[in-house]
Amino acid sequence: MNPISLPPDTPGGLEQLLAGELWPRLLDEGRVFPLDDPASHIRYLRLKPGSCRIFLLGEERQGADEPPQGILLRIYDDKERARTAFEKEKTRRPLPSPDGLMSFYDESSGVVGLPFPNDPEIPELRRIYEPDRFRRLALGFLPDQSGGRWRLQRSLTKFRLLAYKPGRRAVLKAKLKFRHLDQDLKERIRLHLKVEKKQSAGQSIRQAREISMA
Repeated sequence: MNPISLPPDTPGGLEQLLAGELWPRLLDEGRVFPLDDPASHIRYLRLKPGSCRIFLLGEERQGADEPPQGILLRIYDDKERARTAFEKEKTRRPLPSPDGLMSFYDESSGVVGLPFPNDPEIPELRRIYEPDRFRRLALGFLPDQSGGRWRLQRSLTKFRLLAYKPGRRAVLKAKLKFRHLDQDLKERIRLHLKVEKKQSAGQSIRQAREISMA
């Protein structure tokens, strides 16, 4: 029995997912990662008549270059809409996830699967998990940036995904550790990272400054 009360215009693919019918089949086909109870791993749901977007979060791997297992499912009752969405997204998200999963379209359920962290609207999200590229950004958090003589210690840098709104923003909890290349100096930094679309980043910065000055 489905414990969640759903409106009558809920897409059938979502009902299959919550009933435990969809995920095992997709797993057998090599399209998704293992989850014992997919419904308990839902972290974002946007429901519309005949369609929905749902993000499921799997294993939370906290390493600097290991994003968590995650996937955005766009589900449609209209199979033509689903097919059109997939054709568009597979060109915008050509790269596999770190686990080797690719974008897919499941015709029988109307499900379009988009592995995390491939989000073309917020490309910096994927780069967070690329330590060599993230180091250049992270140096801005250090009180002393002289000569760029700091090294981000990859094995001691941790991330945890706290929230994700597909196409809009992600919030991560970060633990960073730096070691100076010339002196016996270390810096440990804990902070929250908000990764979002460039159009809204300026407003977020202004709001954060207003809060800090209040």
